[in-house]
Amino acid sequence: MKRVLFALSVMLPILALHCGKNTSTVSPEDNVSPPQNLKALSLTRQAVKLQWTASTQANDTTFKDYLIQWGSKQDSVAKTATSFTADSLSSGITTFTMYSRSKNGSKSSGVSIQWAPAERFPGVFTIYEDRATPAGDVAIDVGTGGGSPTTMPLDINALGKADFYLHGGSGQVQDPLTFNSTDQFQANFKSTYFSTVTHSSSSLDYYLSSFPATSTFTEKTTAVTANTIYYVMLSGTTTDVYFARILVTTVGGSFPGRSAVLQISLQRVVNTPYAEAVRRDREGLSRALLLPIIHSD
Repeated sequence: MKRVLFALSVMLPILALHCGKNTSTVSPEDNVSPPQNLKALSLTRQAVKLQWTASTQANDTTFKDYLIQWGSKQDSVAKTATSFTADSLSSGITTFTMYSRSKNGSKSSGVSIQWAPAERFPGVFTIYEDRATPAGDVAIDVGTGGGSPTTMPLDINALGKADFYLHGGSGQVQDPLTFNSTDQFQANFKSTYFSTVTHSSSSLDYYLSSFPATSTFTEKTTAVTANTIYYVMLSGTTTDVYFARILVTTVGGSFPGRSAVLQISLQRVVNTPYAEAVRRDREGLSRALLLPIIHSD
């Protein structure tokens, strides 16, 4: 019995010393911090641009660079960089994962975002507030049928084509100028829902950490101001919807002929938001933060 106790009394300090050594000798480089505030932007039908805030250790001499992975591809990015463009993408959402790397080869936990390329149209489109005389282009077809956006008179001939129109109220100058879903003009026109989320910007180049949640697309009317991005869910049926970003660059003219100048980006993949942010742990498990919701009315 004495020999067993002696053996234990010798081994326990050795085990304690060994465990303490594993904990205390972890190099700071093994815990390199990941980049922060990862955001994305749909540039074209094949390109997405990422933007981030530098790792808190980016200025350390032990910090090497960033690694970006998507699909079967990966690319290294200089430690001084804060943006990266991924091109030759397929349609639909792609998961991009970023890591920080230290010079000793260690890698941070991954930071991920899911984003999809989307078509951006080169022109500007001008629509005018709803008016009977003089006749004018007042509504817009965003182009979900496969073509480019088209302006058109808001009349029976636009049935099933026009998505939304500019409205100044029923002769009420004091009414705010608004975008209205075309089913507000006639019940069986196409329905358009505007998100309650908007962003002030003079360009469509506006980075987001996540696309507005589908549950925010509840408004069939939204007030129009210049230098603002509106997020739109376009619905021709109760099952198929498309998402678009509408930038209003200018609001001009005078009642009853006020106008809005638009730039448009359209996600052509049906029932697919531009993006959804995900959280990713070190093992690569991810959880989506956004699920599609289809309106029906």
